Amino acid sequence: MQKSLKKTIIRKLSRFFKIRKNRYFVYVAEKLSDLTQPNSDLPFQFGEFDLESIEQVFADKEPQRYELFQRFFRAGYMGVYTEHDHRVMAYGWGTVYWGEGRFFSNNHLPLKRGEGHIFYCYTEENFRHHNLYSSIIYHLSEKMFNNGAHRIWIDTNDDNLPAQRGILHVGFRPYGTMTNILCCKRLIYSKVKATRES
Repeated sequence: MQKSLKKTIIRKLSRFFKIRKNRYFVYVAEKLSDLTQPNSDLPFQFGEFDLESIEQVFADKEPQRYELFQRFFRAGYMGVYTEHDHRVMAYGWGTVYWGEGRFFSNNHLPLKRGEGHIFYCYTEENFRHHNLYSSIIYHLSEKMFNNGAHRIWIDTNDDNLPAQRGILHVGFRPYGTMTNILCCKRLIYSKVKATRES
């Protein structure tokens, strides 16, 4: 009975304080030669986000993302996308940590100086299952390794099987799991637990 009461109280407090617990799988790569460049059956070319392209793609359609991606760009993060016939099909962001402050990402990962993080990747629904996500991951990894990174991290929700397959397809190896707890949308706790093989 006490156990049941305790769970009820925790559940009610969690709702009141808007507490959310998220679990992620974490992957890592140490060098570009560990990775494989994927092929796609769709024609596309890579582009790099700047303020103009961010405005063209997101300003009208997704204003919140538009503001966030402007902040990414101004913070020095690199954003790449695949496009064909002037249509963005997939995109992703990455950064290498050199000891500077950061307003997004990496706060929950055990990054050390010279380590990179790939995040906020997305593929438009009509273009999924064509290795575009994997292509974005590889392209960002290539850029970061060429810019001096010695390790790159990527994480995804523990129930996102397509993303997990895409990450493994490129050659990232599983590192462990990460648990984040948010209160009122603010990260208040984060822990990365490595698997024994890592």
